[in-house]
Amino acid sequence: MEYNAHTAAENARRMAALHTPYRPLTGEGCGGERTAVSRGGKLLFLPVAVTDDAGYDPSMSDQALDMLRFKHDFEYWAARCTRIHDKYTRRNVPFVLNRPQRRVVAALEEMRLRNEPLRLIVLKARQWGCSTLVAAYMLWIQMIHRRNWNSVICAHTRDTSLSVRLTTEMLLASYPEEYLGDDERAALKPLAGMSGTRQIPGRGAAVTVTSSYGTNSVRGLDVTMAHLTEVAFWRQGRATGPEDTMRAVTSGITTEPYTMIVLESTAHGENNYFHNEWKRTVEGKSDKAWVFVPWYENEAYVREVIDPEAFAAAMDGYEEWLWNERGCSLEQICWYRARRREYGDRRHMQSEFPSTPEEAFTEAFNGVFSTADVDNLRLDCRDPETKGEVVMKGRSAVVKESAEGETLIWAHPRPDTRPNDYICTVDIGGRTDEADYSVITVMDRHFDHRGLRHPEVVASWRGHIDMDILATKAVAMARYYSNALLVIESNSLESDAAEAGPYILKTIGRSYQNMYRRVARDTLGTADNRPGFHTNRRTKGAMISNLVARVRDGEYTERDQRVIPEYLNYQRLPGTGYGAKEGCHDDMLMTRAMALFVDLDAPQPTRATVSELLKLQIR
Repeated sequence: MEYNAHTAAENARRMAALHTPYRPLTGEGCGGERTAVSRGGKLLFLPVAVTDDAGYDPSMSDQALDMLRFKHDFEYWAARCTRIHDKYTRRNVPFVLNRPQRRVVAALEEMRLRNEPLRLIVLKARQWGCSTLVAAYMLWIQMIHRRNWNSVICAHTRDTSLSVRLTTEMLLASYPEEYLGDDERAALKPLAGMSGTRQIPGRGAAVTVTSSYGTNSVRGLDVTMAHLTEVAFWRQGRATGPEDTMRAVTSGITTEPYTMIVLESTAHGENNYFHNEWKRTVEGKSDKAWVFVPWYENEAYVREVIDPEAFAAAMDGYEEWLWNERGCSLEQICWYRARRREYGDRRHMQSEFPSTPEEAFTEAFNGVFSTADVDNLRLDCRDPETKGEVVMKGRSAVVKESAEGETLIWAHPRPDTRPNDYICTVDIGGRTDEADYSVITVMDRHFDHRGLRHPEVVASWRGHIDMDILATKAVAMARYYSNALLVIESNSLESDAAEAGPYILKTIGRSYQNMYRRVARDTLGTADNRPGFHTNRRTKGAMISNLVARVRDGEYTERDQRVIPEYLNYQRLPGTGYGAKEGCHDDMLMTRAMALFVDLDAPQPTRATVSELLKLQIR
């Protein structure tokens, strides 16, 4: 990447945005709707809920205003009433929220202000104090909003649960006495007969610890809040697992306001309880809100760049992606580069300090594609130019634009193109949401500005659909792109027990002339020019080897961001096979593999004109 005046100015802007003023004692930079109030010569930014409160009086005493403000302003309460141990200075300091903590508070406050039960799942990078934040928010409810409001802390081990409770004790230890009632004490006291439970005197609130190994001890307790930490690491036994732990801990929690269930964890691979619950929540199928905190939201993760020009010139594809797509500053990327050197495999780094949720759930495994090569592939991914559906209109195909359309188009057909200038590949999946995806991908086989052929993804469709409708859609897309060479992966069709598959292949073959056909021989040795591409051990090995080389050498241009996780989760299987990691997909990847494999032997496309080459060079 080139470092110039524009880059320097943009980097300065990003660093300034990372360190915008945040002063919770005055309310500057704090969350929620606020109003400016002048008091004692100082300007305060109070939540609107404070000034709208019937108990608010501009002439009220400072202590009375504090008590009212505590009720509506968690960020102020945290900085005014609690202290934490700062790992950088090694001192006990007022609890001033960092940027990731403010993200979580914003999600909780949105639910609280709507009078909804508080339900949240947090996928996090390491070391920004998520557990501390959740412990403090629960304590705020117990100290300010509700009496007899019991909480439980459940981690993967009892020691971790005790560590979280120790955080609550530290938060309480510094609580100003002037804000406590006569019968209240800022401490956690043992509760007779319950070794895992402590009580906040005067508040009637109990804090109980358990672990994924011993949840029977909390079954049946009167609990209104549950802090569930490092859920991805919860015990999976022979007969019981995380689902049973969840039921034991949370089944008695009602759905009234101020009840609270928070799951927070770093990821620990895929297809475990936490990963499945995260997916369910993101898809809108659970009762929770969700927050993902990437590493770069932590303002502490920066490192001085001594020579910006040399640093920018040495950035790899992933680092350029962090700059271009994630808005990271050079100082943040410098921190990431230094931290990444501590890990032998980049997937370990991505799991601990992810930039996206997909990275968080990755783990080191026997991957086929180099992460560095995939990072370079990612650089050309971008939003589509058009969304909609490609449909037949008479004997030609047209695009019906729609914001809800599932066909993504990055480039429409070039003028004066011929049938072999495009390849349209189809991978057939299933009809249900749990099945593999069906995918249609169109590649432009154009020549680049050097006069070398350089395929580029120009359109894509992915979804679940009946085979015959998929076939119709594929023909429409192939016709739209200058009667492209239509390559249909025929395994599913040829093995269809109801024989609908072969019928569909023959029907397409009669109505669409430019269809890929392979030469096969029947049991008598007679040549049979069959339509469709058949994937078997021989062809798949050759396809993947070619795809690895194309990705490594940058010999095709990717546009669709959705295929990137498929490359990162594609692995070598025992023996000589390949496939997606369990719970992942490879449907989009396989359409690329087919297209680039067929591209090797398909008739040559039309060579671009000089003016088209110049346009490509500019692009």
